[in-house]
Formats: sequence, structure tokens, C-alpha cells
Amino acid sequence: MTDISETQTDDKNEPQMELLPPPIITAPTASVVSRPFTIRAIVPSVAHTNWDIDFYKVGEASRFKRYSGGLGAGLIELVAPADLPEGENIYFKIQYRSHTGIYSLWATSRTFKID
Repeated sequence: MTDISETQTDDKNEPQMELLPPPIITAPTASVVSRPFTIRAIVPSVAHTNWDIDFYKVGEASRFKRYSGGLGAGLIELVAPADLPEGENIYFKIQYRSHTGIYSLWATSRTFKID
């Protein structure tokens, strides 16, 4: 007999986090970009309520910048801010959230430099 204060868990009954498919990064595609350049991604969901773009320096585990945006349908676009570092190998990860609050998987860009 199980004491009423005990909790039993069964892996089959554990809730699974639902994730949407990642956005598809379409820009930038070059390994060296010049300012101003646009970050663009297609969202495979009908609509999204917000998005996050996290920037990383190659070889470093933690992000150095985050930019967020709001409501959209099918496309995320951001003109890259002037405060991103020039001459360093960087990349970004992008994620969106649906109107129901479900997050997507992260998509990772290729490595590039700002000239």
C-alpha cells in the first residue's frame, strides 16, 4: 500500500513539452556581411506572437545579445542593430512562440562576420 503522502510517477504519464518546428533562416547567407544587413526567417506556423534572436560569439557558450519582436505572420525580419561586433565570427539562434504559447525549436544560423 502506498502512503498518501507519496507521489508515484510513471514516465509514460509525464507530460511532454510540445514544440513547434524551427523557423527556416533565409538571410544572411554569406559568410561575410556588410551593414546594414537583414536577418530573415520563415515561420512554418500561421502566426506567431513573439520571437527571440540570440547572438553568440563562436567558441563562447553564452549569448552576448538578445533581440525580441512581436506579432507576425509567416516571416521574421530584423535589420541587424549597429551594436553587433565587427570582425568577429558570430552566429545567432532564433525561436518563435505561437498564439497558444507553444515555443518552437531553435534554428541556428551559419557562422558569419560583419565587415
